[in-house]
Amino acid sequence: MRQFLSIKYFTLFFVTASIFFFLGCEKKYSGIIDNTGYAPILISASLPYNTINTDTVDNGSQRFSDYIFSLNIPITAYVSHIDGINEISDVKYSIEAERNSSIISEGILRDNGVNPDKFANDSYYSGNLSFQIERYFVGKLNIAIWSVSSSNYVSNKLILPIFIKRTNLPPVVSNLSLPDTVNRNISKLLTIKIKATDPDGQADVQSVFRVTASGRMFKLYDNGSASNGDITKGDGYYSEKIDPTPPIGQYVLRFFAIDYSGDSSNIITKQITIVE
Repeated sequence: MRQFLSIKYFTLFFVTASIFFFLGCEKKYSGIIDNTGYAPILISASLPYNTINTDTVDNGSQRFSDYIFSLNIPITAYVSHIDGINEISDVKYSIEAERNSSIISEGILRDNGVNPDKFANDSYYSGNLSFQIERYFVGKLNIAIWSVSSSNYVSNKLILPIFIKRTNLPPVVSNLSLPDTVNRNISKLLTIKIKATDPDGQADVQSVFRVTASGRMFKLYDNGSASNGDITKGDGYYSEKIDPTPPIGQYVLRFFAIDYSGDSSNIITKQITIVE
């Protein structure tokens, strides 16, 4: 990770009390001889930091909406085996985005004395977590580490969190398409459209809402579905179809968006009149 990451150095350590070590586990074979083996023990794992502000990575003050970050974070795990280090076949990791449970990277840690590993055969396995994220991504990544023995027994698993954040800019809503006056006797549904954008990238727009005078909230969609009145998926225009049959009178509606950092946009207020 580049030296300009403005993040606090932080090490995560998991004590052996969290370890599930199964002694005397037996594997079942179809042959004459049964094999008995032991799982490795994953004692600890550490990262140099657990928070990354992507606004301080490589792009200065500019905000690229489609920027892809390639990140490399060193990691070390301490692994032991009751029968010695030669019984440890692999030490593995996976990186999962918590918000959608997707695996974004997997890899192997090594104890071979080759950078970033310091010393060979000292039971400390090292590597670089290499992965890419889009600029709009914020949230928690879960780093899972585990070990496998030469007899395919799997160790306990440790989970280290990494929090991705940024100096967020809120979304913006504009270009509301909704008539001032609506005849309640019209036969077709009324389609509402509004544009929502975000300086941190279109994908950072999480939701767009319509709020009634009574406080009820309804979502608008940019999914290309005719049932919502949306024409093109992902074009930044969010749509909703409603039945314009409330009692005759004036109604005040409010529209706004939120992003994945939880920040709200400006609010567009619209008064419509229902007539016959």
